[in-house]
Amino acid sequence: MNILPYGFALLFLLASSAQANQDLRLSPENIVVKVNGEGIHQSELDESLKLAEFVVGVADFEQKRAQIENSNLQNLIDRRLLLREFKRSGGKFNSEYVTALVDEFIARRFEGNRDLFEAALSSCGFSEADLQDRFRDDLIRQTLRSEHGVQKDINNPLSASEVWLDKLRDSASIEVTP
Repeated sequence: MNILPYGFALLFLLASSAQANQDLRLSPENIVVKVNGEGIHQSELDESLKLAEFVVGVADFEQKRAQIENSNLQNLIDRRLLLREFKRSGGKFNSEYVTALVDEFIARRFEGNRDLFEAALSSCGFSEADLQDRFRDDLIRQTLRSEHGVQKDINNPLSASEVWLDKLRDSASIEVTP
């Protein structure tokens, strides 16, 4: 008896089940907010919190959990707006900066032990590429904010970068879903 066709059928069923779960997580019903028509899903919020916990550390994360959770959605919205602005302006990015940041993070948080870092990252369900993407996005955000960060109005309590970001927010279509 040849079981190879059954093996392929089982693999197909497992793959379609995994795809169905992915489709369900990213379905329109799981969108919590739309930014210029692009959805931010509940799974993105959850993953963002998990990654924040990894970066900050469990003990510090627990102390700051409420603050991090409250700012999480706004950070994801701002990230979308700033990355779109970066692409629109033709921004280029040197990946060596991200590599240096990851290496610095490993040195500081894991005393340079890459194996320990990879094991901890894997146990949280992330890859080094996920962390690099997060660090790259954060660097882009910091760069854009610093480019627009010169204080122009001494009577305005907001920094110029906050005023600029508020203008980006005001010009965007941001729709919170029920």
